[in-house]
Amino acid sequence: MLLAKKDTQDFHVSHCEIKFELKRNLVLTAPTRYPNFVFEADRIAWQIMEHFLLIEDDIDDQEIFCMAVQAIDSSIKCSIAGNGYDAVHLLKSESSFTPDHIFLDVNMPRMNGLECLKEIRQMDRLRNTRIIMYSTSDDQKMMILCKNLGADAFIIKPPSFESLKRILFSLISEKKSAHDRS
Repeated sequence: MLLAKKDTQDFHVSHCEIKFELKRNLVLTAPTRYPNFVFEADRIAWQIMEHFLLIEDDIDDQEIFCMAVQAIDSSIKCSIAGNGYDAVHLLKSESSFTPDHIFLDVNMPRMNGLECLKEIRQMDRLRNTRIIMYSTSDDQKMMILCKNLGADAFIIKPPSFESLKRILFSLISEKKSAHDRS
């Protein structure tokens, strides 16, 4: 358990199980060596490692996606759920698991992406989590439906590994820019 101080509030940070937005600097009151944090000594600030959740039933797509994430930023953790049902179960049963981005396939067995999207958007703690639909479909009606159900973006699965890396890099850069402005 790591103890950090924010102004006059103390709060405990457990191994990779917590995600919160940091608007102010934190002052370290415990050992600086902690695997899931990067300490920026020049600003005395903490940054929590980003965490992506991919909800995808195709094993090859899972592997390619996680390889692309690691190729752009090896500090990003990539977790996988093989279908919507398993993802919803994971997110409901592990209240401390709050990914920064959820990439959600539209067509899956057991619970499709639309049903999964509805379930996730009902979870209060995931209200600010970006959900990006990730599909081979380029159906405009599907894209509009996903947006109306709460998806933040819709990515058509790119034809190449390099294209996927560019798209993911763009998403990461976009989030970092928004965070830097706040």
